[in-house]
Amino acid sequence: MQSLSSCSPSFGCFIVLTSCPENTHQVHENISLLASCLKLFNDKKSQYHSLEFHVVVQKNEQSQLFKSIHLYKEYYSEILSRVQDYYKYNFNVMMPTFDNDKDLIDHVNHSICSLNNISQQFDCYWIKRDYEHKNHSSISCSIYRNNFDSIFETIEILNAEEDKNHDDKYSYLFNEQGDQDSKSLGTIEQYAKYHVVCVGGTFDRLHLGHKILLTQTLLLFNNNDSNCEKRREIEIGVSVDNLLKNKKYKELIQSFEVRRDKVLKCMKEINPALNLDFVNIFELYEPWGPIATDPELEVLVVSEETLNGAKKGNDLRVNEKNFKPYDIVCIPLLLPKSNGSMVLSDLKLSSTQLRELDLPKTSTE
Repeated sequence: MQSLSSCSPSFGCFIVLTSCPENTHQVHENISLLASCLKLFNDKKSQYHSLEFHVVVQKNEQSQLFKSIHLYKEYYSEILSRVQDYYKYNFNVMMPTFDNDKDLIDHVNHSICSLNNISQQFDCYWIKRDYEHKNHSSISCSIYRNNFDSIFETIEILNAEEDKNHDDKYSYLFNEQGDQDSKSLGTIEQYAKYHVVCVGGTFDRLHLGHKILLTQTLLLFNNNDSNCEKRREIEIGVSVDNLLKNKKYKELIQSFEVRRDKVLKCMKEINPALNLDFVNIFELYEPWGPIATDPELEVLVVSEETLNGAKKGNDLRVNEKNFKPYDIVCIPLLLPKSNGSMVLSDLKLSSTQLRELDLPKTSTE
């Protein structure tokens, strides 16, 4: 059997297939699988000029958890915990899109080439759990290289132990209503509910926090109602000019065009079924944007930092514009897990910190 250390092309990609969990035990299993795959990813980093990592949430008729942003947050949190220099690589958690492996393979082969402008051969490692393997303490997984014709390698993964003496840390995923508070966290019931969704930000050096924001936006948007006569649009405001003047290291902020293209690429990677005709990415020159101009806006996606501003925007709509108020959905906070290799002081989950890494090196002498 070949080894993962074999001679490889300059570009590599990991595709980890995870079934949408039906209970907390299956969440534990998926997290264990993801942790082991990220270890393999870390081992491979030096062997490729460029390396990507995509988690595919597969359809499961018995579970609706793929509609919850909290599942995606748990996966991104695991990535953040296991890969200290995560910001150098492209990580994505893909919404359920494909009904079979062949369609998924065709999509990956096409999208990896087109989205990354690759013309040469690349390595694609598919990691898939063997569900016929029945063992509570471990998970058997097969690694396929470039297709599912033959198994490239088989790995055995020790399953994470669940602490029966305490409330399970993943139980909240199946009891979202009990997790709601004044921060207006999104719910499964809001999945694909809205026709006009808005989100805004600087989106400089697109990182995992941005991807949580964009994933929540995509979960809320009604992308599939072909019979709908209503206007459908995702409005994405990318801050420019005066909105950047107080940003630290503002001279290093990427151009609007670079940020726009990265946002669009990311959204297509998260939801390959997204109709890009519904996406409107525009330059945001002042704080309100569509909040003050679009009477059909139905929901605004925000972070904790911008939640108060979103509430003030609703006051503006109702009291000054005579518009209907929009719903507000606040994304959950993304932090590394304590069982990972990263400590909080190492965390680089802001564009400012990432710009700081690009500062010209100055002599201390």
